[in-house]
Amino acid sequence: MPDAVETVCSGDALDPQRRPERVDSIFAGADDNGDTQVDEPLPSASGGFDCDGDGYTGSAEDHIYSYLPQATGDQKTCQEYDLAFPNTNPDVKPSLRWPSDFYKASAPVNSLNRITISDVLSFVAPVRYFGTNIGANPGDVRWDLVPGPGITLTDINVTDVLALVAGPSGNPPMLGGVRAFGGPACPWPP
Repeated sequence: MPDAVETVCSGDALDPQRRPERVDSIFAGADDNGDTQVDEPLPSASGGFDCDGDGYTGSAEDHIYSYLPQATGDQKTCQEYDLAFPNTNPDVKPSLRWPSDFYKASAPVNSLNRITISDVLSFVAPVRYFGTNIGANPGDVRWDLVPGPGITLTDINVTDVLALVAGPSGNPPMLGGVRAFGGPACPWPP
């Protein structure tokens, strides 16, 4: 994670033992940033930064997860799926922690906790989110990875699909900058 991001997210760029506050996995119940508080919210100015290292800013995660009552999206990564998500495919249960991860199945392609072709295909089948506006399907804001229509006429468009394979979200800091699509699983167990 770049030093400037660490500082804005309440970490300490000079001390590798002090990282931005996380609330999941091995970080839950711990004082990650060394300020004597445990699992406190990130600073209000951190919304434009990726404090959890998954390639998405806090404000993008606030938008993506706006269909849920969740205030700690940018303090968690990986391995928790929305098992109640309304989709006719039982394997399309988006991650509650890593915006790029939509597909939780291990077969036929192991997409559990990693980004594969199954995550890309979730944009079009069995429910077509691609080329639609938010509100066309229950929970569809979850597929609006790059909030808004951009240069297209619809909210969920090619820029959202590209977020899976390119830019900071396609090469997230938590993976050491390695490409997420077809790459390694999230490094942090639940």
